[in-house]
Amino acid sequence: MNITCSDSRGNALTRLFQWDVNQVITVSGVPTSPVPVFQFANKQCGTTISVTPTVSGSDLKVAIPNTLLEEPNPIFAFIYRTQSTGAARTIGTICIPVKPRIKPNNNTMNG
Repeated sequence: MNITCSDSRGNALTRLFQWDVNQVITVSGVPTSPVPVFQFANKQCGTTISVTPTVSGSDLKVAIPNTLLEEPNPIFAFIYRTQSTGAARTIGTICIPVKPRIKPNNNTMNG
């Protein structure tokens, strides 16, 4: 599977910055039926955070959990699919580097 990711402007996603909030990425190259779940984590997580994407044509749009953008650690997305038989497995992975930056003031973060 040739998985590609792009940001909200359609540019290839090569990194995010710490404190970039409300980020939605577009993922191409993953079959959309049945719709997979994206299980996000970083090295600090004890468990993953599951997010169900929306289907847009042949692409998937998925929101990155804001809590993972509070730390300058790479974010991993495990693309997980459950079949009608009940069998489930990881069908792909994505790694998004997160560059550190100084925390913005609350006024900037909220709006």
